[in-house]
Amino acid sequence: MPMSRLGRVALVLLVLALVVAGLPVGMPAMSCPQCVPPVGAWCLLVAALLTGVVNAVITAPFGATGWFVQGVAAAVATVVTLPYGVLVGVLLYLDLRARKERLSLETLRADLQASAA
Repeated sequence: MPMSRLGRVALVLLVLALVVAGLPVGMPAMSCPQCVPPVGAWCLLVAALLTGVVNAVITAPFGATGWFVQGVAAAVATVVTLPYGVLVGVLLYLDLRARKERLSLETLRADLQASAA
């Protein structure tokens, strides 16, 4: 059975929740309310399309060469595009979490000043 678009986004954000929020592995991470966003699938879709296009542009000139050159070009393309995809995912997770918790710049500033004092 194919996974729905919301399920894919939830799976991507589940991994980000484990890394960014430091949630324990298992059911606490699965029940995290920030892991199942109502919106945000389009951001991941645009990021995936953009990284795919950049990856294709980098590897296309090496299509008629040997397998070793194609492998090196694919590795370079992955090194260039992977950080962008991860960054988009992390920023999307942090944005969804800030919206869910209704955080604003003033509340964050007040929390930082209270913890520093």
